[in-house]
Amino acid sequence: RPDGAKMDTHPYQRGSVIEVLHGVEENSEDEEGWWSDDSEEKKFEDKPGTSVRLCDVIDRVPHGDKWRYYVHYRDFNRRMDEWISMERIISPPSVGNAKARAIKQEKKKRGTKEAAYRGQERGDY
Repeated sequence: RPDGAKMDTHPYQRGSVIEVLHGVEENSEDEEGWWSDDSEEKKFEDKPGTSVRLCDVIDRVPHGDKWRYYVHYRDFNRRMDEWISMERIISPPSVGNAKARAIKQEKKKRGTKEAAYRGQERGDY
């Protein structure tokens, strides 16, 4: 398991959990798209409904001295997966992985309480 400093350096490992700004539109001056070597740094605009979401890093590709990441939004269908620029990343894997673990523990705790409550209703106490 990598330590925090190594985990938080680009490129992030596949399977890492990061927080990403969702609901923004990335703009570019060139028409060739982000694969072009001569493209300038992209800027994005906030739209109504912009939010921060937990994502899994599915893939990554170098783009000059930066990286592009293909991400899966944890609370969305896979058809919403997309390539994002580094500028949209809000927090690194050390933060994202910790938040994902906390959410998983909370769901497990909530599930245990619900199961105990259902047992009391049936008289299995």
